[in-house]
Amino acid sequence: MSYQKITLGIIVPALFFMGCSNLGSKKGLLSARDRVALSNVVESNKLKVLKNPDGRIETLQFEEAIIEKKGTKEEEKCLCQAVCFRVSQLAAQAWKDGVFRTYEVKRIRTGWNTPGPYEFFSDKELNGEIGDLEIPAEKIVVEKRNGDKATSPKNLTIQDSWYEITLTNDLVLFFKVKEGKNGVYPEGFLALRSEMKNGDKNAKRPFMLKMKKTVTGVGELPFQGIIVKRASIEK
Repeated sequence: MSYQKITLGIIVPALFFMGCSNLGSKKGLLSARDRVALSNVVESNKLKVLKNPDGRIETLQFEEAIIEKKGTKEEEKCLCQAVCFRVSQLAAQAWKDGVFRTYEVKRIRTGWNTPGPYEFFSDKELNGEIGDLEIPAEKIVVEKRNGDKATSPKNLTIQDSWYEITLTNDLVLFFKVKEGKNGVYPEGFLALRSEMKNGDKNAKRPFMLKMKKTVTGVGELPFQGIIVKRASIEK
């Protein structure tokens, strides 16, 4: 069997990819016979998820899924989980019916070294809760893109804000979070975050104000703050 690899190094509104020919079922992963546009635009706040082949489809709502410490006085919206929700919505396009099948995820890599990716993706309990997608925690890897040790949580930059999802048909989806105009993070947001995390008390108030606006922005539709930068078969 031959596999095609498509790698794009430029930003485009949408890109085309071919899937693996032996996984072309009616509702399964995209096949080599399919030519499908993978859009960079999210127009819904719903994510359909199937966690096992014999289970039922769940519909996650953005506003509910991104809440951490649910039911407590500390309950708040989590920006990291909001980004993971949007990444998952984009990744769901890899299935013909748009349902994210978590059991067909081989691995998730990211450079975003916070609890957020685990709180959303994994079956690991954090803050008294299991992640929304319940993917086995060992399948989630936090590191630099070249495999080196991840950046310190206090010093994260836009270079660390990427996600790579590999599926069981060896389809690799790569997502890059945008900064600045029309991006997830406003200009200066991540620098301000680092200042606060490293002890600058004067940075806390302006950061929290920007944080609130940033989370609100991720919730607005249509959402275009994350780029589907690569979709390829690698085997």
